[in-house]
Amino acid sequence: MDRWPVSSHLWLVILIAFLVFSSSVWMNGERAPAAQATGVIQHAVALHKDATFGYSTSQGDVAKPAMFYAPLQITFLAGVMSLDQNLAKSLSCFAWNAPTQKLNMASKTSSAPPCETAFRPIFFLQALILALVPFFAWLIAWALSGNKAVAWGAVILVLLSGRQAFHVTSFSADVLSLPLFAALLFALVANIQSQYWLWTIAVGFFCGLLALTEPIFAQLFYGLLLVLSYWHAAKAQNSRYFWRTAAMLVAPYILVTAPWMWRNYWAFDTSALTSGYMASLLAERLAWNMLNGLEIAVSFVYSLAAFGPDLAMAAYPEDAWQRLVPGAEGGVYEKATNFAQTTLVAAGSSANHMTWLLSQELWPNFGKHVAVTLALIWRGLWIAGLWGLVAVPLTIAYFAVSIKRRRTDIVMAFSACLYTAILFAITTARQPGSGDIFIPLISVMVAMLASEWLRHKHLT
Repeated sequence: MDRWPVSSHLWLVILIAFLVFSSSVWMNGERAPAAQATGVIQHAVALHKDATFGYSTSQGDVAKPAMFYAPLQITFLAGVMSLDQNLAKSLSCFAWNAPTQKLNMASKTSSAPPCETAFRPIFFLQALILALVPFFAWLIAWALSGNKAVAWGAVILVLLSGRQAFHVTSFSADVLSLPLFAALLFALVANIQSQYWLWTIAVGFFCGLLALTEPIFAQLFYGLLLVLSYWHAAKAQNSRYFWRTAAMLVAPYILVTAPWMWRNYWAFDTSALTSGYMASLLAERLAWNMLNGLEIAVSFVYSLAAFGPDLAMAAYPEDAWQRLVPGAEGGVYEKATNFAQTTLVAAGSSANHMTWLLSQELWPNFGKHVAVTLALIWRGLWIAGLWGLVAVPLTIAYFAVSIKRRRTDIVMAFSACLYTAILFAITTARQPGSGDIFIPLISVMVAMLASEWLRHKHLT
């Protein structure tokens, strides 16, 4: 296989990943949408039915324009619905009848007919989209190591994590953000290595698409804008490179996001990407500040993959971990579910929600917020169960070695992941799903570490 051209390897990666992820479709293809996806599905149904990006107050009403959600995932769903009428009927049913059906199942009544789950076609399409994650992992490993065996090792590690297969049968925005973030990491590595202007444009382009998937990624773009512009200027020892790099990053980002921002400005007199969404996420995050010092300390043990909960329950009294249990009455998850609505009522309006949260909840409890942020960063490290328990420490070790070797390409990619993890920990408590975007780089670094260890052992 080492004699094959790179393109042949990449086609094989896509094929293998698609076949692996398709097995998840056959096993879970009838899985109903999660409750958290109801709002997104309602917007997608409205876009499909009324050609309006918004929501309806009831199933028969005409949709009203809205800008609560970012548009990319909803546009994707609506586009597939226009090609698959069975999917359109199924999602239209789930958009308005899913809560009723759950009540009926609990009471064992049949007042509403069940919704059909005609989801297999879109799930197979999502399997193909998510196959781009190991595709870009192969490219990142090839760019960093120049070794096709290492690249295949990274692909195998990505597949072994099992997380992409989980997202195949979901209606989560991670279906788009996972491959887009992997593409961004590859463009970033290529930009550092070659300093070719096209890779700089690619970084800005993928940041724009990510911002239209999850608005938090706009903050990642601002960080990369400063760091890459400064790095290129320092590398060339010419201050004009700072502005040239900044322009090549901003232009594609604006090109991607401008149509959506113009739509919001025309409809709502604001050029923001979303309105109310980030405040809702922050409210869920601030609910975690209810934890006391002991619970924060115990959360570091409870968050460990695989055995963490059992270890915390065995080593600490119940009042130290009880509120950390998902679904526990009076627990942090229950409060996070209701805190956004409670604080929105207290703020008086959606426009004042973010300001109210900052002034009444975040700044008065800033020390607690920092402590909980560290705990959430720790929680976000342990992804994919035992896989993360082994892979993450090895990745951190290889990162330390890369700093010593002055491997700027590896350090820059890892730093982008670390910065993103910090952003998510500060603004949202939804870390486990968000942490999956780091799997490609973790897999690449573990594969490179294993390759060096095997080569060293062979030489010895």
